[in-house]
Amino acid sequence: MDLEDTAVFETIHEKMVHKLNQYVDIHHFPPTITQIAVEPPLDNRFLKQQQVWAAQVKAERESGRMKTFLDYLPEELRGAYSRLLEGTHSDK
Repeated sequence: MDLEDTAVFETIHEKMVHKLNQYVDIHHFPPTITQIAVEPPLDNRFLKQQQVWAAQVKAERESGRMKTFLDYLPEELRGAYSRLLEGTHSDK
């Protein structure tokens, strides 16, 4: 068991003891396991993947290799919408 597993176990144990103490304050008979059970924290893989992506984007920006959506826009669209892309909205 590594340090992270130990910390998770201690957190789960503290939550379970807290639920057990609450149960004993209210009820006069022993609880079932489901009444004091505590779910372990779920591993949020999506959040970890987003953090990896954010680090990759940051590294690309710092190196100057990052492309914007304008780099992928065809030339004919850039010409047709250049007024909008520059941020000027003057009417004719």
